[in-house]
Amino acid sequence: MLKRHPSRRILVIGVLALLGHQARADSVTDLADTMLKGRPARTRLIAAIALARTGDARALRPFIGALGDEDKTVRGVAATALGNLGDARAISALERAQADIDPFVRDKASEALAKLRAQTARPREAVPKETPRIAVQKKTYVTVKSTFNKAPSGGKVLAGKLKEFIEHELGASEAVSMDMAARGSAGGFMIDGAITEISKKTSTLFVEVTCSVKLMVGTYPEGRVVTMVTGGATVQTPKRAWRATMEKDAQLDALASAVKGANQSLVGFLAKQK
Repeated sequence: MLKRHPSRRILVIGVLALLGHQARADSVTDLADTMLKGRPARTRLIAAIALARTGDARALRPFIGALGDEDKTVRGVAATALGNLGDARAISALERAQADIDPFVRDKASEALAKLRAQTARPREAVPKETPRIAVQKKTYVTVKSTFNKAPSGGKVLAGKLKEFIEHELGASEAVSMDMAARGSAGGFMIDGAITEISKKTSTLFVEVTCSVKLMVGTYPEGRVVTMVTGGATVQTPKRAWRATMEKDAQLDALASAVKGANQSLVGFLAKQK
C-alpha cells in the first residue's frame, strides 16, 4: 500500500498561494533551465515557484515544457503560472494538460484555462462618447489564393490549416479586408502560402517540432509577385513526457506560431499600400 505524505499536500497549498504575487528573479533563463533539468524534483519545484513569481513573459515556453514534468506538483505549478501569465498561446498546451493522469494537474489546468478564456473574452472598458466624425478608413483588399505543404509530413491537412491560420491572422488586422465587395475599383493582393519545413528532432532533454512557412504576395488580379515573407517556430516538449500522439498537436502549434510571425511582416507591408 502506498503511504500518504501530508507534508506534500501542505507544500502544494503553499506553492499555489505564492503564485499570486510578483517577485524579481536574478535570471529568468537560469530559473527556467533549472526547472526543466534540475534534480531532484524538489529543485525543479523551487525553480518553478521562483520563475512563476517573476511574472516574466519569457517564461511562457519553459512553463509549457514543464507541463510534461514527471512530478505532478511541478506540472500543477506550471499550469497555474501559465494562467497567471495571461498569454493565449498557452491554451492548446493547457487543453492537453486537462488529460493529465493526475487529478490535481487536471484541476489546475482547467482553472488556468478558465482564467485565460475570461481574459480573452473580457469586454473593453467603456469610454466617454465623442462627437461623431465622418471618416472612412481605407483598407487593403487581400485574398488567400492557394496553400501548399512541401514538407514530407502533414500532407493536405496541414496545407488546409495553413490557409485557415493565414486568414485568421489577416482577419484580425484593421489594415486588411478580405471582403470582395469592399474592394471597389482599387486592386489588391493575393497570397500563396507554402509550408517549407515540418520536422521533428530529438535531443537529450527535448523533442522539438519545427515549422517554417513562406508567403508569396502578388497583385490582384494580375498575380505579379511583389514581395515574400517568411516565418518559423519550434515547439519543445520534454523528452520524458513525449508521446507519439502529441506530434500532430505540436505540428499545429508550430504552424500557428510560424504564421503569426510571418503575418507581422505581411501586415506591415500591406499597411503601407493604402
